[in-house]
Amino acid sequence: MTSRWRRACIAAGAALALVLTAGPAQAATANPATPDQTSTDPAVPALPDPAIAARPDPADPALPDPADPAGPADLGGDVQNQAIGLVLLRLTLRTATGTFGTAATGITFEPTLTGCRLTVPGVITFPGPDDADPDPAIVGSATAVTTASVAAPCADAQRVPPGTYADTFTCTGTFTGTILDVPVTAPLSYRGTTAVGGAINATLTISGFLAGASLVADGRVLQGGSYSGIVWA
Repeated sequence: MTSRWRRACIAAGAALALVLTAGPAQAATANPATPDQTSTDPAVPALPDPAIAARPDPADPALPDPADPAGPADLGGDVQNQAIGLVLLRLTLRTATGTFGTAATGITFEPTLTGCRLTVPGVITFPGPDDADPDPAIVGSATAVTTASVAAPCADAQRVPPGTYADTFTCTGTFTGTILDVPVTAPLSYRGTTAVGGAINATLTISGFLAGASLVADGRVLQGGSYSGIVWA
C-alpha cells in the first residue's frame, strides 16, 4: 500500500471516529436547534452539521485522485495476490497416475419412470488391490454410496450383472488416508457414465482443505480402474 493510500485510510478513519463520538445526542445537547433549524440567539453559536464536518476536503493532498491508476482497485489486488502467494508457497502440486479398487456391500433396486435406480453401498480403495507398482500419491479408502440410473426396467436389471446396461451414476463418500503423505479425511466424489458392458468414464475428486485430488478415471463396474490428474498437499 502506498503512503498516499495509507494517509487516505487514516483520514477516513479519523472522520468516521468524529461522527461516531459526536453522535446525534451529543450534538443536540450542545446545540438546542433541531436538524432543520438554526439558533437565532447570537449568544448561542450553531454547531456545524457533524456529517458535513466529517466530509473530507477535496483539496486535501492525502486524498486519492480518482484518476490515479494506483487507486482502490490495486489495494484489493495486492491483498489477493498476497493470499494467492501464501497458498502457493505452502502447496505441493503434481500430476499423479494410479489405480483404485471398488467393492459393493449391497444393492437395492427402485423402479423409476425412465428405468431403474440402483443404490449400491461400498468401498473405494487406493491403490487398487492388483497394482504391483502403486503410485504412493493417494493411499487410503472411502466408504461411499453409489446411485445409478439404469436405462432398463428393474426386472431386467436384477437378472443380469451390474454394468450390463448403460447408466449414469454418482458416488459420494468420505476418504480417509494420505495424499502426498499428508493425512486427509475429506469428501470424495466419483461420478460419470457406464457404457453397455460395464466400461466407466468418470471424474474423481477428493476435496480436502489441506490436501486433495482432481482426477479422470477409467474403470469397470465393481472392478475399479485407473486414474490420472492432479494432486496437492
